[in-house]
Amino acid sequence: MEQSWRASNYLTLQEFFTTMFRHLISGLAFFTLHACAHARNCRIQFIKLGRTYDKEAIVQCILRHQRLLEYSRDIEDVFSCVYLIQTVLSISVICGFSFTLLLLGKDEYIKYIVLIIGAMAQLWIYCWPPHMLIVETTLVAEAAYNLKWETWSKEQRKIVEIIIFRSQIPAKLTAGKFNTISIDTFSSICSTAMSFLRY
Repeated sequence: MEQSWRASNYLTLQEFFTTMFRHLISGLAFFTLHACAHARNCRIQFIKLGRTYDKEAIVQCILRHQRLLEYSRDIEDVFSCVYLIQTVLSISVICGFSFTLLLLGKDEYIKYIVLIIGAMAQLWIYCWPPHMLIVETTLVAEAAYNLKWETWSKEQRKIVEIIIFRSQIPAKLTAGKFNTISIDTFSSICSTAMSFLRY
């Protein structure tokens, strides 16, 4: 009786953490990709302006960009610790499975290779949306710079310079305020983990 109760509680806890983890992944991706969509909208507004000077439209773009940066900072504040935990766990799992792969016989290879690929896919899901945020916010600066603002008056140019200066440093998400999360992070972790397999 007691054995079945423990097994039942173990399965319930496992289901709880699995469900929580799935929602966390989708929440991280959703909020980050939402910020990417705002950055793309801001860039599209600058592209639509083209050669014309419309102070109200430019000010609206600057305000939209400011809200985007604030939203990105909010995502960073909320999820930075989660990214750190996920990064450390991914490194541990990939390195652990890689090391175990070296110690096991050939009959267990396929099982651990599939586990390593799954861990890498999970890490990719965490690294790709923040990378897209970096890319999209960088493109906002390029779109603002591509306006034909060099023919405008000094006052008009000053307004566009504000957005160019703010956009030079892209919005980015970090793992515990230590490391920027991007595709470079993914490739760095994977290459480090795969170095175990070479020795």
